[in-house]
Amino acid sequence: MATEAIISDVGTIYKRLFHHRPVIQNEVHLFVREFEVKRGNSDLQCLQSCVSMVSEMEAVFLEDIASMRPHFKSIHSLAAEVTELGNEILGKEKEDTGVSPSEQERLNREVEEYRLEQERETAECEARAKSERQRLGLEIRETRDSRLRLRTVSVGSSAGLSLSLNGSPSDSVEGEGRKGEDEEE
Repeated sequence: MATEAIISDVGTIYKRLFHHRPVIQNEVHLFVREFEVKRGNSDLQCLQSCVSMVSEMEAVFLEDIASMRPHFKSIHSLAAEVTELGNEILGKEKEDTGVSPSEQERLNREVEEYRLEQERETAECEARAKSERQRLGLEIRETRDSRLRLRTVSVGSSAGLSLSLNGSPSDSVEGEGRKGEDEEE
């Protein structure tokens, strides 16, 4: 009895490990369903259209290729001649320019030096422009301040107020002038 149970267990294990027919049948069924049912034979139609296109091409193009075959050698020889002439022209042009590698390096250095000089000059111009903007801003502020002082003096003199010895209006008039300037801005 024990041997029968062992043989039965070994048979079951063997079936589970090595007998994959149900799994394979399910996979085949899913594969067939995917390509036939879901896609509605669209792959088959695409393949059929490709086959018909290839057969048409064979019928048309094979005749054309056969008729062109004698001309291929002449076309090939003409292409070789044109390539040779083009290479000769390029060689002559290279000789005419006469730029050797050392001269090319020298020209490259000159271009690089010129570029660096332009960058330096640009930086200098920007620095001068910045300082000029600062100077003009300061000059504008000074002009505004002097106009404010003149308004204050004219307001103070028109009101009949006296100026102090240094030429500036009294504190109360100066404060009023500043209020007026704040309102104008």
